[in-house]
Amino acid sequence: KASKFYKRLDKAVKEKEEPHVLSICFDYMQNVQLPRVPVQETFYLRQLTTTVFCIHDIKKNNAVIYLYHEGTAKKGPNEVCSLVYDYLNSVPSHYTELRVFSDNCGGKNKNHALTRFLMALTDMKKFEKIEQFFPVRGHSYLPCDRDFGIIKRAVKDHDRVYSLHELTSIVIQSSKKHKFIVKELNTNEVLEFKTWWP
Repeated sequence: KASKFYKRLDKAVKEKEEPHVLSICFDYMQNVQLPRVPVQETFYLRQLTTTVFCIHDIKKNNAVIYLYHEGTAKKGPNEVCSLVYDYLNSVPSHYTELRVFSDNCGGKNKNHALTRFLMALTDMKKFEKIEQFFPVRGHSYLPCDRDFGIIKRAVKDHDRVYSLHELTSIVIQSSKKHKFIVKELNTNEVLEFKTWWP
């Protein structure tokens, strides 16, 4: 099953001759604690948990990185659906098929809210066909993970990061190929999907 998933993912990378197909993967990175300072005492103090969410275009090999802290939103179906919705609203209209790759996390990616949302996109004629792929648990290395590696190395190179805006700047500059677009999420951009039915 794991090999089938990665063969499908590899096929998505090579499907550049199918301009009507949009293939994306998305995932959360490990949380970043702010402020990040080289002082041992801060380990025992309450820090602000900051979330990094990546949506990666598999064909173009670029990504939109969404940043927000725990005072803005949580990490659940509403946030995932809202961020994917925001991303899809910005893609060109010539795409007629969507292929989605994500890990097997039930609370965030494999749930009724996301399934209903994707079904609604076909009902509204945003896409004619949508396929969703999940890897076997423990075999979920995705292109997002390479993006996270770049971001983590960049953050590690900075001794002091005090704010979300500073973190945004670091993420933007982290890729030498300028592959990241970074957006800071606002509370009013998180929509209610868990109780919504199309």
